[in-house]
Amino acid sequence: MFEHQTFKNIINRLLVGAKKIANDEGVAIDTRETSIVNMALAPVAAEHAQLHIELDSLLDETYADTASRKFLIKRCSERGVHPYKATHAIRLGVFNVDVPIGARFTHDRIVFEAVEKIGAGTYKLRCETAGAVGNHGGGALVPVDYVEGLGAAKIADVITPGGDEEETERLRRRYFDSFAASAFGGNVQDYVEKISALDGVGGVKVHPVKYGGGTVGLTVIDSGYGAPTKSFLEELQQLVDPLPGKGMGIAPIDHKVTVDGVKNEILDIELYLTYQSGWSWESTRAAVEMAIDNIFFELSKGWDGVGWRDDENATLVVRVSHLETRILGVEGVLDVGGTKINGMAKNYELAADGIPKRGVVIA
Repeated sequence: MFEHQTFKNIINRLLVGAKKIANDEGVAIDTRETSIVNMALAPVAAEHAQLHIELDSLLDETYADTASRKFLIKRCSERGVHPYKATHAIRLGVFNVDVPIGARFTHDRIVFEAVEKIGAGTYKLRCETAGAVGNHGGGALVPVDYVEGLGAAKIADVITPGGDEEETERLRRRYFDSFAASAFGGNVQDYVEKISALDGVGGVKVHPVKYGGGTVGLTVIDSGYGAPTKSFLEELQQLVDPLPGKGMGIAPIDHKVTVDGVKNEILDIELYLTYQSGWSWESTRAAVEMAIDNIFFELSKGWDGVGWRDDENATLVVRVSHLETRILGVEGVLDVGGTKINGMAKNYELAADGIPKRGVVIA
């Protein structure tokens, strides 16, 4: 809005004004760059130019579609929309002896605390570091303090995945979604808001009347944007609509809710690569596979999708052009073509509850 208010334009206006005043008084003045008048007005023009830059920034921060995270959070709070905080991963710990509740163990420099006994030698371990970092890895655990009789300790399955703090663009989308529909009494928006706020959930699609009148189907993706584990889905089911006699859940009393997870669709990729001098498939393979994984991860993050609140059957599409563009950016790759996904030289459309997972890559 104020892009024309540059230093040059401002000082020229000031000099024109100074000349006009001087002419009205019958006085001639020197306005060249080295003149006293020019040097006196230059700092004023610079301050005015900076002021207009800050006014432009203020306008951007005023509106939700251009605000930076700090001011977007302020705008969202007016609608009762708040960013989801980072959550702590809950992992399965397996030991040769029972360990004290509160005992701490390290795995790959991440600390886990035993918080609940599940069975003999098996415990829920809570990652002390919030975020998705606690979802990764598996293997031996090292006790922080001495545990009598401990001879074997390992970290196993993810029970409840940890999630990073909500990203700015997802928060921005939720803000605009809040205008599209109001949450009440178990409608679609009500389920979206309540399920998305649960620890370990990265997104949800709601399928009204999925199995007949009074039924609701929920399909969720975990906070690491992967397929949820069976144990996590069971935990969500109990939170949303528990079995009779197990208490009340999130669902209204007259709703029968079924919680399912997204499914991994394995995609085999066939590539025809031309390499730069001195490079080969062996030297580029890891980077190419990482480029594919990054594309698949980005797609999975958008699985619950902008504008999909009213279309639970919307799907993700893996595009050949997208794959080839990313792979061309890999060091050592000169050209790429003839790309096939699961044997077909065309874009691949996933099922409504599907997310892409890399299978075999052949080049």
